[in-house]
Amino acid sequence: MLTIGVGFVLIMLNACTKENTTPGITKVTLIAKSSEAVSTLKSATVSPASDTLIISDFLVHAREFEFEREDEHMENMENMEHMEDSLSSELKFEGSYLFDLVNNGTLGEQIVGNFELPNDRYNKIEVKIFPYPDDGEDTLMRGKTVFITGSYNNQLFEFWSDLMDELEVEFPDSSAIELTGNDIALYIDFHIDMIREGMFSAGFPEVVDGNGNGVIEINPENPDGNQELYLAIKHLIKNSVDMDDDDSNENDHEHHSEGNHG
Repeated sequence: MLTIGVGFVLIMLNACTKENTTPGITKVTLIAKSSEAVSTLKSATVSPASDTLIISDFLVHAREFEFEREDEHMENMENMEHMEDSLSSELKFEGSYLFDLVNNGTLGEQIVGNFELPNDRYNKIEVKIFPYPDDGEDTLMRGKTVFITGSYNNQLFEFWSDLMDELEVEFPDSSAIELTGNDIALYIDFHIDMIREGMFSAGFPEVVDGNGNGVIEINPENPDGNQELYLAIKHLIKNSVDMDDDDSNENDHEHHSEGNHG
């Protein structure tokens, strides 16, 4: 099981923050977003230097979020009389959660879930990623966990994975956050620039359209013979998720205006 030390940031919704009307409960809004630090990424090892890799669409599916309380705090709680739910060290929320991170070349931000959690200290969130259900509304994602489309030097490529895994998400500096009843938002940031740069480093300039259908295909079925790159991309995607302390995508505005989207 691969573990990611993924950062979340707690955003106190200044003007809109309000105290929850339900005693002992905090309303948590979980938001997924994508960002990039530069407008056009190029690999120093690629010739010619104008080689360009563009990500047009990027989707990820999860089926469960698990909020874990701080272990030391739980030991103290277990010595007290509480309801069974209050004593549970893990709070699980199952469902079908689809992150639409890049849509037609535009970086995105979306609410993936609203959760009510008992006021307490939490030090971890586990995200279980899983293939999209066969009866789901998004037919393109059926059977897939991650789906990416784009182009490399104007040739279309498509990556997908049916990976089943559990991402262990830790708060900044491995510290805990304390919920006090005020509505909060937690942001998950997928760094598109890191993914594109990682694709170059993993050997994307050597990809081939093995079956000659006009699309570079990178997936577990290996129709084009790009299996090593497929395994590398699976790993780098999970390591591209990180902490962000801003929900405004300020670094992305200039990229959008230049027309070079992830």
